Amino acid sequence: LVAASASGGLEIVNELLSAGADKDAKRKVDFSTALYFAASGGHVEIVKRLLSEGCDVGWKNSRGFTALSAAVESACKFNPTEFAKTVTIESFLEILRLLNAAGADTETTSLNGWTPLLTASRNGCVPMVKDLLSIKANALFSVGVGKRGITPILAACMGPYPVIVDMLLKAGASANATEAGAKPPLLTACTPAPKKRKGLNGSGAAAVVPSVVKGDGDEDGLGDGKGEG
Repeated sequence: LVAASASGGLEIVNELLSAGADKDAKRKVDFSTALYFAASGGHVEIVKRLLSEGCDVGWKNSRGFTALSAAVESACKFNPTEFAKTVTIESFLEILRLLNAAGADTETTSLNGWTPLLTASRNGCVPMVKDLLSIKANALFSVGVGKRGITPILAACMGPYPVIVDMLLKAGASANATEAGAKPPLLTACTPAPKKRKGLNGSGAAAVVPSVVKGDGDEDGLGDGKGEG
């Protein structure tokens, strides 16, 4: 069932389930379920079929990823040449809505502490950020990543992704949101990234700064010492 779900074999999935296959079948190496692979592959009809069987939408694999996390991650990395011809970015957005309607947690965190919204914000996936916010994913949610605190708006500033920064501010994110050890968003937007890492550059940072300042970001970048987030 796991293999058929991953490859998009809807007919085989239907046959296996009708024959009594475990709807929550898992891959032994990392305990990822059939639903996880269907969501990761953008296979909408298989996701629908598995959900109709009442599969566990909240199951986490060994990395702490759920099916919803997998759909978001795949949307962020979407390349048409790496998926079935019938799969588009809209496939993952539909899967997100299906999983949310089935009770999946939009605030689920992986072992490294990242939420779906944080992942989408860091990767500049505007459609996914928009849909996550539309189903009330928490724009204020902050988590600890190693010794660095990070929030969705801080992640978007690291991109830099000004459109996402603006979306998060409108959803209620604080322009000064930080966690222990993290730079305020405005300071992050103005700090060049190391050359070896993709991300901040002069023109990109300049595009983010107006959105952060418009959201009442602390212009001296020092914060008020309260660590809002």
